[in-house]
Amino acid sequence: PAHEVWQMATAHGAKAMGLDGVTGSLDVGKSADLVAIDLDVPTPITSHNLLDQLILWRDAVDVHSVMVAGKWLKQNYVVLNADPEALIAKTREAAERLWVTP
Repeated sequence: PAHEVWQMATAHGAKAMGLDGVTGSLDVGKSADLVAIDLDVPTPITSHNLLDQLILWRDAVDVHSVMVAGKWLKQNYVVLNADPEALIAKTREAAERLWVTP
């Protein structure tokens, strides 16, 4: 199932939104959106369990770097060009709107 989740989050998700011509896979001419995840973990990581490790066992704290449309938004665990505290506050406000019953 991890392979299916990966496909849904990348190629299939882009296709469902009509964006498969610009994103969803690593191809020349497509948007350069990348996430680098720290895989320095005690369990062995192989080609057979890589997607399981990425999807099931990694968390936000493991995100090393993020590139969106060819621009680095996070490098070496540091958010660039943004106030992390303001981002956390906005995220909390959005979560409250989602979870609080009117």
